[in-house]
Amino acid sequence: MRSLLLASISLFASISTTLSAQTEDELFAAFSGMWFVFDPQLGANSEACEVRLSNDDGDAMRGVRAVNCSAPLSELAGWTIVDGQLDLRSAEGVTVLRLGGNQQRVTGEFADTGFGIVMERSEGSARATDLAAALRRHRCFFIGYSTECADQSALRRPAFTQLGGTIGEAETLVDLNVRSQPRADASIVGVLPAESCIRVNQCLIASDGVWCRARFDEQEAWLAKTVIRQDEWPVVTFVGGCAGE
Repeated sequence: MRSLLLASISLFASISTTLSAQTEDELFAAFSGMWFVFDPQLGANSEACEVRLSNDDGDAMRGVRAVNCSAPLSELAGWTIVDGQLDLRSAEGVTVLRLGGNQQRVTGEFADTGFGIVMERSEGSARATDLAAALRRHRCFFIGYSTECADQSALRRPAFTQLGGTIGEAETLVDLNVRSQPRADASIVGVLPAESCIRVNQCLIASDGVWCRARFDEQEAWLAKTVIRQDEWPVVTFVGGCAGE
């Protein structure tokens, strides 16, 4: 049976990276403004969810305005900084989610469901820009390390067909770094060998493509479906379903 475990594992301390800046005021200034959630599962009216983080006063809690967002994002009313992370709250002051990362992309999990989320600036992440440039050069994503171009079906999320549609299967095409969060700058917590069959419990869409989350023993980690090999080749790293033994 293909491997179901990470080839190597190291524990990660929190759900998202602590934001880096010298003072809380600098954090508020750096992370205020417009953010987007590109995953259509969290949008409404067939448009990207927009989340504006205000920095218009000196209070500990700043305002939030969410547009074209589904619940619970549509219920956001305020944000602050807690333990170096963005803490987004409802009108009742209840934490909806906490996010960490950089000024272009922050990630975290919803407090009530544990589902992951990616919020980005309008231009997306730096890796999305690099992927777009690689696609212009080569005109396709390659299937793993082959010279075969992927069709659109290979770029989609895996189908969730197990346990009432909450679990799906995916098979790796390359030796794949697995990260603590769905961000290229998140810590690497292990490596999955090529031809590993894994069960995924969430997949989302960001500016740089699909990311899927899998559980390994008591840990959860994220896999990027599209990467750039050797800073040149756009590659699909896994496909939905497993070929079997």
